Amino acid sequence: NILNTETTNFADEGYNTSSRGNETQYQDLCSIEVDSDGFVYALDSKYCRVLVYDTAGRMITAFGNGFGYGQQEGTFKKPVSVAVNGNDILVADGKKNSITVFEPTETFTLTKQGQILTLKGDYQSSYDIWNQVLSLDSNSQLAYCGLARYYYSSGDYDNALDYARKGYDRDTYALAFKQVRTDVITEYFWLFALIAVVVIAALIVAVKMIKKKGIVL
Repeated sequence: NILNTETTNFADEGYNTSSRGNETQYQDLCSIEVDSDGFVYALDSKYCRVLVYDTAGRMITAFGNGFGYGQQEGTFKKPVSVAVNGNDILVADGKKNSITVFEPTETFTLTKQGQILTLKGDYQSSYDIWNQVLSLDSNSQLAYCGLARYYYSSGDYDNALDYARKGYDRDTYALAFKQVRTDVITEYFWLFALIAVVVIAALIVAVKMIKKKGIVL
């Protein structure tokens, strides 16, 4: 574990196990590489995919495939090693005797840039990048999470709640919700205080009337 955490699970939780006939298939991360930005590339020899994680241990994407039968370009039969050369990701296949070179897509490049800025807390600089990502991939959870952080840091808690919900970002949602609740209480404190005073006064009057009439409760 090269990250400063003990909770990172270097696997794709959606594909931890599956079955092939009577045999259960488990992920097997056989090779790992780290690029100059600290992003981790883990090679799964069972599912024949490369899993990419940011410096906080969050999974960014996965690519490859083949499940041991890969014939098409970009799929594998027995991937044995992953390496990074500049922006390219190289995967060696022991059965196909090949090396496949993957070039990053525009979406991946922008997502990586946005996540680096977000993890540094530079939400302002990441704003335009995350919007570009959403224009390319409207289902990008990382983009929604990044924008949720931007709106939260800007004090726009309503938008922060909306984007955090779309990105399934529970931490940012909880922070924004706390601020919204605090703002509501602050704005309507006078009303709450007035209601409390009226209720207390009504109770006092009721008690006095009960005592005056000699009613025993």
